[in-house]
Amino acid sequence: MKIIKDNVTTQSKYMEIHSTVYEDKEGKHKEWSWVSRPNNVKAVMIVPIVIDKTEDGGYKGLNRICVIKEFRVPLINDYEWGFPAGLIDVSNESTEECIARELKEETGLDLDYIYEISPYTYNSAGITDESIAMAFVRAKGTLSQDKLESSEEIETFLMDQSEVLELLHTDNKFGAKAWLIMRHFAKHNHVI
Repeated sequence: MKIIKDNVTTQSKYMEIHSTVYEDKEGKHKEWSWVSRPNNVKAVMIVPIVIDKTEDGGYKGLNRICVIKEFRVPLINDYEWGFPAGLIDVSNESTEECIARELKEETGLDLDYIYEISPYTYNSAGITDESIAMAFVRAKGTLSQDKLESSEEIETFLMDQSEVLELLHTDNKFGAKAWLIMRHFAKHNHVI
């Protein structure tokens, strides 16, 4: 299989629609439409772990994760449950800087510590080349919606293991990666 021709048919600030002609294994030319981020912009998804401190400054242990409920236009008047996320859309912004910025903007929480950042992975390679890194972080502070953009409708929740388990047994819509992480948390009371 090989790409014969690729054309951008529609372009906006955050999205390009491509029409790509490729040759299949039998030598036939076929067309595939797909979506891309302009300039190969990458994204991050942040799994905020909130740990309560003891009186002596130590930590009691993992007890809550910050989950969001976000209005998503493609779901046609519905919401997706997941984790804070966003594009690395600031000039020369590092992945770590984007994690701190998006965490603050979408939840009001401050980044305390980064446990791990995954390599950039792909969301749904049948329809898009968008890649996303998953960051597991310790967060602190108070939930707030003060820094949301006018195009964002997001509710934030600090949930313990039993609350996440209860959420997973609803008819709500979930981001695929977020559902897997929430399921792990509900079963094992940790995500990393």
